[in-house]
Amino acid sequence: MFLGALVGALMILYVSIVYPLVIALVVLLAIAVTARVLSKGSPVWVNPKV
Repeated sequence: MFLGALVGALMILYVSIVYPLVIALVVLLAIAVTARVLSKGSPVWVNPKV
């Protein structure tokens, strides 16, 4: 995490503030899509056979 914070801070200081924000948005979207896809299934424990 420290390395990511360091890279982000250096990008803000030396490149542009837009690039770290775009990277954060892409990571956030990837995690949201992955969570959505993995949560769509219907696990066996939700509907137990009685």
